[in-house]
Amino acid sequence: MTGVVRERPSVILVSYWSNEEDIVCSDWLQDKVAAFRELGFTVALITSMGSTLVSSEGLDVIRVATRYSASTWRLEQARHKNSAADSGIPIITLVFGTALDAAFKILAGNVSWGKWFWGPSAALAIHKKTRELNPDLVFITGGPSGAHFAGLLARMVKRFKLVLEFQDPFIGSQFKASKLAFAALAVIERLFLKKSDLVVVTSKGSLEAMSRRNPEHSHRIVNVYPGSPSGKSAPMGSEPIRQSPELGLTHFGTLYGSRNFSLILELVQQSKNYPKQSLIRLVNYGHVEAELAETYERLENVVLRQPVPRSEVLNHMASASGLLLIQHQDSRSDETVPFKLYDYTKTNRPIFALIANEELRELLDHDLCFVVSYSDSFDFQLSQFLLFLEAVELGQIASRSSLVTSDQLSVLLNSLLNLQSR
Repeated sequence: MTGVVRERPSVILVSYWSNEEDIVCSDWLQDKVAAFRELGFTVALITSMGSTLVSSEGLDVIRVATRYSASTWRLEQARHKNSAADSGIPIITLVFGTALDAAFKILAGNVSWGKWFWGPSAALAIHKKTRELNPDLVFITGGPSGAHFAGLLARMVKRFKLVLEFQDPFIGSQFKASKLAFAALAVIERLFLKKSDLVVVTSKGSLEAMSRRNPEHSHRIVNVYPGSPSGKSAPMGSEPIRQSPELGLTHFGTLYGSRNFSLILELVQQSKNYPKQSLIRLVNYGHVEAELAETYERLENVVLRQPVPRSEVLNHMASASGLLLIQHQDSRSDETVPFKLYDYTKTNRPIFALIANEELRELLDHDLCFVVSYSDSFDFQLSQFLLFLEAVELGQIASRSSLVTSDQLSVLLNSLLNLQSR
């Protein structure tokens, strides 16, 4: 739209998930919307039909339908939430969506969690909106990489400033597939880097791994930790919490595989000389793998609670006695930083972190973070746990947080305005 003068910068934000309960990618997207708006952007959000977000001042929501062979019911459910689809399902998206489903069944054995079938219809929506809005930036985030694929398709037709953010590694260390599948994804990853102006990852490990695979494009890859704008989405603890006879140590998120309470329970057991050992309770808000749940439900000192909306989760975090952070005990943790980390640090509550990625030790460098790794000796783990319990019992509050994600995010977003499209 040449000749049109805008008072505020504009961004097209693209994410498959938005405003969906108990989906981390959705929470991530909500914070991105808030961050852009706080920086003065008007936002056009392109998302899936499952979203219940509605347009408001400074926010234009475009819901895009698709043909989803594995979950037709989801589209029907979405239609009950929304009176009408904002974007229909043209025949081209039906053809390409079906082809993508078939390709992923061959490569991976099933329809991809990446929602690539959404790519063609989302690409049409991006193309239409870039022609209408002429935005300063198209920022795509996920989660499901079908959104990134949509940006790639749209960029092949029309040039615009494009940033791709990968919340999880596109090709992670735990990726298990045939040589053909790996080669195909490696080609797609190179295309992502070649066609975008910037690729954002969320850990140093992920940055290093992607750079090794694509040395010729490493200058386009940056690491920015997840974070909310100015900490406004997470309540800040400013006063000691009201004491309870029970020491509730709370974990927020799914427990499955090697991310579980096993070592924590052993530390509780071995802290038998701690005066209030009998009052220690482990609480989890989130889904728990069936086998683990069966075990934990038989224990008096473990409380399992259902997931709750993020607005309520943040309140629970801010009022918790102490917070537990547990990573997987395998290589998948090498390239990831838990999304809950910045919410945890904003509460200023004592944190006991069981990590596999040493990068987190730097991020959790404040006076009431007690960090141990799986490779540390049990004696060290126990000594840190006892210090953590003491801080919890006293209701102490951290004097500072070193996770300055909001500053990093502001610097990144402002610098994007100066990028030259390639």
